[in-house]
Amino acid sequence: MADGKLASWDMKRFLWDHVQRLPLLMQDIDKPILAAIDGPAHGGGFDLALACDLRIASERATFCATYVKIGLAPGNGSAYFLTRCIGTTRALDILLTGRVVTMKEAFNLGLVQAVVPPERLLEDTFEYAGKMAEWPLESLRAVKRAVYHGLHSDLRGHLDYMSSQLALLTQTPEHRKAVQEFANKNKQNPPR
Repeated sequence: MADGKLASWDMKRFLWDHVQRLPLLMQDIDKPILAAIDGPAHGGGFDLALACDLRIASERATFCATYVKIGLAPGNGSAYFLTRCIGTTRALDILLTGRVVTMKEAFNLGLVQAVVPPERLLEDTFEYAGKMAEWPLESLRAVKRAVYHGLHSDLRGHLDYMSSQLALLTQTPEHRKAVQEFANKNKQNPPR
């Protein structure tokens, strides 16, 4: 940028051909994507963290949308993702001021699911991921898709989509096994 190389159509092509491919790819991944944040997630790092489905951060991490500080606007998805995470007014506050968001505030806003000591960040993130990994992958995929589909559809269309997903999920071995285990448990412990 300092050399004037990323300007005009060069900037557009650079973003579209390189930078913006990442959030699009992440959106297409059916598995949950977790970010472990241990320092400043500013500018592009902020965009990348927001493109993840869930975020766990150390106490020393910070968020900042630095774009207005250099006369730009968020071009890699933070305006899109941040608004969906915390609402329009709060997103505008962060994006228009370029202020640094501490992890205490990020947790209170719902931007991160947990704030942990730096030395526990990876351990706690893997533990959190492990809780999800206990469940059938097809179910996790369907839940992720359901949430994102719901953001872009009306209720009728969403319910129609979900009835199709549930019809397919009832055919998975994991679902059949879970139903059988539940039925067997109720036979052994009938209600009184």
